[in-house]
Amino acid sequence: MAIPSGSGTEVLKRSVVDNHTGGDYQPIDLSVTGIWTATVLSIFVRNSSGSPLLLNGFVTSGGNDIYFLQTQSVGSYETFVWNDKFVMEDGDTLHLQRDTSVGTFDAIVSYILQDWS
Repeated sequence: MAIPSGSGTEVLKRSVVDNHTGGDYQPIDLSVTGIWTATVLSIFVRNSSGSPLLLNGFVTSGGNDIYFLQTQSVGSYETFVWNDKFVMEDGDTLHLQRDTSVGTFDAIVSYILQDWS
C-alpha cells in the first residue's frame, strides 16, 4: 500500500455485471494494480430471475478467499445492497458468485480508486 505523500488522485468509479448466469464466480475488475488502492463503497445486486438466488461475495488476496457474504438470500426480482466499506490493494480481486444452479443477477460496484504516490 502506498504511503500518502500529500498529493495524489481519487477517482469515483463503478464496475458492472450484466445478466450473470454461470454457477462459477464473476470476478469484478476494479483496476487495483501497483500503487493503487480501491475503497469499495457499495455493491448493488439485483436478482433478475423468477427464482430465489443465493449469493456469495469474496475477495481473493494472496491466494486466499476471504468471504464477506455467504449464501445471502436474494428473492425473485429483489435487490440486495452491501454498503459496508472495505479497502482492496494490489493483487486483490473482488468476486460475486451464484451459490445455486438457478438464478441470474446484475450487479453494480461503486468504489473510489486512489493513488497516493
